[in-house]
Amino acid sequence: MLLMFIAGCTYGEEHASREDAARAQEDAGIPLYWVGESFEGFPLTAAEVSGPRRALFVYGECDGESEGIDGFHCTKPQLQIQFLPFDAVGWKIASGCRTVASLRGVPTLHHGGLVLVTRNGIVKAFGHNAAQSRRLALALRSLDGPSRQVLPPPSDEQRRIVAEACPGSIAH
Repeated sequence: MLLMFIAGCTYGEEHASREDAARAQEDAGIPLYWVGESFEGFPLTAAEVSGPRRALFVYGECDGESEGIDGFHCTKPQLQIQFLPFDAVGWKIASGCRTVASLRGVPTLHHGGLVLVTRNGIVKAFGHNAAQSRRLALALRSLDGPSRQVLPPPSDEQRRIVAEACPGSIAH
């Protein structure tokens, strides 16, 4: 899921704003969560939408390099917050995920990043390491509401599907 956004990570020196994030929220059609116009020294550099219920906030510059069509990588560090619809079929075949302590009142997993399972879909937080991903997830706040509120809990069906795919308990 991360790869669908990577090709777009060549952002210029201009930084994105709250207005860009609000526009992304409107285009995605779901509530989005961000960590402000900067996080731990990384400025918001992109607020993108790739379809209904799919959005991406990027913090930090990219300055990419390419080693062929599949070899693009950023040479400067970046942080990402991804928003994806909950895909029951995808979770039924998920492998390599594991539960971690619940954050923000929702089931939390490690699956190629820190994954928060919400009623509105999946929120993925990608930092440089697990500790930074956790700080990123804990700092998420609504564009429209108070900071650090509990995220909307997933449905019982979402919980059941994820529990079957990922070892551990996701009761909370």
